[in-house]
Formats: sequence, structure tokens, C-alpha cells
Amino acid sequence: MKLDALRLGLAAAIVTAVLWGLGRGMMLLAMPGYPAWASGHMMRGGYGYMGHAQFHAFGWAGFAIGFVFWPLIAGLAAWATAALYNRLLPGRETDSSKSSD
Repeated sequence: MKLDALRLGLAAAIVTAVLWGLGRGMMLLAMPGYPAWASGHMMRGGYGYMGHAQFHAFGWAGFAIGFVFWPLIAGLAAWATAALYNRLLPGRETDSSKSSD
């Protein structure tokens, strides 16, 4: 079964945007200081610091950046996966393998 890579990529981007918007948005509304604390600890750098990166400024601006980039990354990853899957299908004809009788 061949996958429509473009539609799969678009679906993945939409689902990621919805999940990011709901999850991170609710977290920011309910616990305004939590995202900075969690980001710092997830990166094993202590509260709000990872090497040279500061996480204490995460807020609505970080939410907006993530709302754009995470769906873009997810959509591109799904598109690339579907495109590769379609190339690996058995019995797939390529332009060079077609006979010109």
C-alpha cells in the first residue's frame, strides 16, 4: 500500500500543533513557572540552566515558537518517512526500469 507522503506530513503537523497548543498552553495557564523548571531539569542542567542555554524565559513567546517549529519538524519527519517507505515497497517501478517497447 502506497502512502500519500504530503497528506501524512500535513496530518502529523496538524496533530502536533493541536497537542502542543492544548498541552503546553494549559501548562502555561495552570502553572506559569513550571515550564522553565521542567525544561531545566529535563536537560539535566538544574533549575533553568543548561550549559549556555537559559530556560527561565520560557513563556508565551516560547509557546509561539514551539507552536510553529514542532509541527513543522513533525510534518517533515512524517513526509520523509512516508516517502522513504514508498521507495522501499517491493515491486516498485522506477523510470530506469520501465521498458520502452
